[in-house]
Amino acid sequence: MNHFIEPFMQPFIQRALVVVIVMAVLSGIVGVYVVLRGLAFIGAGISHASFGGIAIALITGINVKLMATLFCITTGIGVGFFSESEKIKEDTSIGILFAFTMALGILLLSFFHGYSGTILSYLFGNVLTVTSNDMVFTLVTGLVILTILYLFAEQFKMITFDRQMAVISGIPVRLFNLLFLAILSITIVISIQVIGVILISALLVTPAATALLLVNEFRKVVVLSSLIAVLSGVMGIWLSYVLDIPSGATIVILLTLVFLIVWLIRR
Repeated sequence: MNHFIEPFMQPFIQRALVVVIVMAVLSGIVGVYVVLRGLAFIGAGISHASFGGIAIALITGINVKLMATLFCITTGIGVGFFSESEKIKEDTSIGILFAFTMALGILLLSFFHGYSGTILSYLFGNVLTVTSNDMVFTLVTGLVILTILYLFAEQFKMITFDRQMAVISGIPVRLFNLLFLAILSITIVISIQVIGVILISALLVTPAATALLLVNEFRKVVVLSSLIAVLSGVMGIWLSYVLDIPSGATIVILLTLVFLIVWLIRR
């Protein structure tokens, strides 16, 4: 028992756990909308877009979260804007924008050296990089996002299940769609330090997909998705400490194993 508890007594693990629990709850909720709306690719696109902002922040000394948030939100809004055109499909606009921001980050970093270790931690996640300021930022931001999701839950559900009915009902669909993309972008930024840019899409998709295999009621799906994400996140942090392995990859592997087990049982 002492061997199990010991990692959680470390201050940096405690900070990482707070961030993991908040991001798991958020991704569990937001991920349900992502899966139901068929936006799995958009989560990957926005997360990769953050790389351009991270590169600029590292080179200029600007706050990384600020620049990553700016790039993610801009990409998300850009996807929403271009997708309104019948000539450009959503997946096409995602592919164009996230490829551009990734290329921009790679190009900028090619002129500067000494960032390889830092870049790897952002690409694949590193619990050691979580500071007290990161923890406070995550708590405050998470609370704001949860409040917005709670206050406008009916509007988001209506847009998800019946977009035409939402328009007829007078819901400003375009505004709420952009708001959702902004929420998705901020959720991704919160998750970058622990999960990493490359693996964030799994945190958004896998818990929700697993929950949808088990229950049908929307509220139960949201709760179960968040629970799966939290348990996998906490266990992933513990295993990453004990086995000295990357936290982001460990969490994603656990999420995938849970999905496969549930899928096999449901068959």
